[in-house]
Amino acid sequence: MKTNSLRYLAIILCILVILIFGSLIYFNLYFAKISRIGMDINVGNVTGFNVDFDAVHFGTLTKGSVGKRELNITSDKFRRKVYLLKKGEFADWVYFSENKFYLEPYESRLIEANAVVPNEAEFGSYKGEITVMMIKK
Repeated sequence: MKTNSLRYLAIILCILVILIFGSLIYFNLYFAKISRIGMDINVGNVTGFNVDFDAVHFGTLTKGSVGKRELNITSDKFRRKVYLLKKGEFADWVYFSENKFYLEPYESRLIEANAVVPNEAEFGSYKGEITVMMIKK
């Protein structure tokens, strides 16, 4: 009798685990899409460009100057609410032209990312990350 009870309990637990993981996978595939993009900037006494597109490179900027880059954000077959988040060593210097907006299915939008180097910034290299979170609406 105890063997049957344990067997039923094990089956119920397996079903619960499958349902939980299935729900997480479904949510991530259909409701939320999250992309992370590296970003970097160098502060120096000259201005230099980095046109590589493997990350958001603001290049080398002098103190008090502004670097600009464009992000092309594109929706899939769903209407999405888009959030742009930033973190890292110079996240406080970065501003987006829009950081919360809606995209219709297959719509694209160019978002400007500006890095404003403070006058009191130290010379050196700084790294960060942009997170693009797209929620199905």
